[in-house]
Amino acid sequence: MMAPDQASERVMHVEADQMPVDVKDGDVSGKAVLALMALARAESDADFSVLIDVAANGVARLLFSDPSLAVEDFHLSTERPDDFLPSAIACRLPQPPVQMRFFACSTPDAPDSLWLLLWLQSPARSQDTDTPRFAALANLTGHLLQSHRLLQRQRAQSAVFRDLFDAQPLAMMVTDLAGQSGRMNPAALRLFHLSSAEMAPGEVADTLRNMLSVCGNRAELQRLYAGLQQDVQASIQCEWSLPAMTLAVDTHPVADSDRRLWLFHDVTADRHLAQQLQQQEMTDNLTGLPNLLYLQQQVAQAFRKPFDPVMPAMLLMIVIDGLQDIDNHHGHAVAEQVLRTLIARMQNILHEQASLVCIDAGKKFAALLSGRTKKQAKTLAERLVHFLSAVAVPTKAGTLNVAVSIGLVSKKLPEEDVETFMRHAERVLHAARASGRNQMVYYL
Repeated sequence: MMAPDQASERVMHVEADQMPVDVKDGDVSGKAVLALMALARAESDADFSVLIDVAANGVARLLFSDPSLAVEDFHLSTERPDDFLPSAIACRLPQPPVQMRFFACSTPDAPDSLWLLLWLQSPARSQDTDTPRFAALANLTGHLLQSHRLLQRQRAQSAVFRDLFDAQPLAMMVTDLAGQSGRMNPAALRLFHLSSAEMAPGEVADTLRNMLSVCGNRAELQRLYAGLQQDVQASIQCEWSLPAMTLAVDTHPVADSDRRLWLFHDVTADRHLAQQLQQQEMTDNLTGLPNLLYLQQQVAQAFRKPFDPVMPAMLLMIVIDGLQDIDNHHGHAVAEQVLRTLIARMQNILHEQASLVCIDAGKKFAALLSGRTKKQAKTLAERLVHFLSAVAVPTKAGTLNVAVSIGLVSKKLPEEDVETFMRHAERVLHAARASGRNQMVYYL
């Protein structure tokens, strides 16, 4: 009888056509079990060496046999296995056996697994198969069988994962933790216009690097992903602003593995819809100009910049009086024509210096000024008063005039907040209206 370590060495000498379907490349334990069974059959002069794997529910499966037998799964009672040979095995033999021996190959997850030696005729030489060396061989087989089962479970789980992975409509990629080699599912191949699911070492990094290089937010993304080089267990969620689409990208390590999962979701339509909704939310329905919400965001953004006492943030507020009278006397169409003309004049005077905002349905307007001195802002406000009130508006009802009131305020202190700034502007505008038509009041 060969020692266990010598028996293990015989793994390399098992012929390929002797290996059952379960024994695949890399399954060293399975090959070792097959080699031990072949060794035991030769040592005992048996005709067949059979390994039966019994699950917890009593369903038995012929796992290995030497020589090979094809036997379907069956139910085995292991209370007295020496009293019978399952017909599932007997019907596959050339003739009924004259002798058989059972050895327990118990493992923690399959305590009833059995190893059988079968003789179809009396052995040519007498062999005592009840000796301790056969029991030790059975014990070693059980240990190897445990490793084989673990590998089978891992392969089954991997196969299930791959099936689920490939069937997912979401674009996915699995890589090693270093992000060098990996595999893409069909959805990812379509998204990135690639043909091969398997990615060679370095190809993953090159693909991601090429995509990031054309992102509008590439500087931000490069800083974000630089952390993966220091912490391969990091999880990152962000968006890639590509020229033709926006991708929501989530990458995180797969628990208890050396793999990283990447999820890519095309959110271009979602972002476009969000932008449309945001634009609608920030647009005045009557004039099509940005509204008060837009102005508040503009002011908040300006206030986040360092305070400049020479060129502080300044706000113009403009009220047009007389449009309602025009509507009452000449009709809505004429009043709308006057309003459009006044808006065009204000935009022409402001030009690219500021965005005109409508904050009260065609009656009250505003413009946030920045990058100008207080003197320049006052000059701009005076031009607005002149061209809005002194220059008549030609209409089909004749030339018509309106009156305007303008308030101009500036941010005076670094700690001044948006709400205080807006209240000051409203008060100054009220003072301009109270002082008479076509007046400008400033608080700089």
